[in-house]
Amino acid sequence: AVSNYYGIYTSGRGYIKACVACRNTSNGIRTDTGGRVENCIVEGNASAGISAGYGSIVSGCAANGNTDGILVSGGTLALVSDCITYNNSGYGISGGTGSRVAGCVSSYNGSYGISVSSSAIVEDCLANNNSSGIYGLSLNRFKGNTCMFNNNAGLLTGSWKNFFEANFAEGNETGINAND
Repeated sequence: AVSNYYGIYTSGRGYIKACVACRNTSNGIRTDTGGRVENCIVEGNASAGISAGYGSIVSGCAANGNTDGILVSGGTLALVSDCITYNNSGYGISGGTGSRVAGCVSSYNGSYGISVSSSAIVEDCLANNNSSGIYGLSLNRFKGNTCMFNNNAGLLTGSWKNFFEANFAEGNETGINAND
């Protein structure tokens, strides 16, 4: 889907698999509550490459050169796994409350490589060469992540009661900045 408002849109529990959405004037792919996006490529979209809602699953996707790569701002309880985001002007991956981001690579994004709100899990991810690597507000779990060569913090929290286990940070301005 090329040069539309939304490249691909589905409401409800839609399933989008093995699609390409490029140069659309809003989101490349948009799905609402309970949607699933799998093995898709989104490039050069004016808004989010993939925008997903509450309870959505995004897996095996690549997002390059969008405003935000994968945005699940309405994506409370969403899962983002095994995705690659790079060279987006904003966020690489943004997850809502209770989301899980696992096995993802996020590089060269203009803002956070990976950002979550509260009560989320970020595990086994690589965030490198972003403005900041991984960010979470409060009550999150960060496990087994690697954060390298980000301009600011490798791993940054904005509030309290976050849990850190076996994370690695190298070459950032600040490795891990736990504002607890």
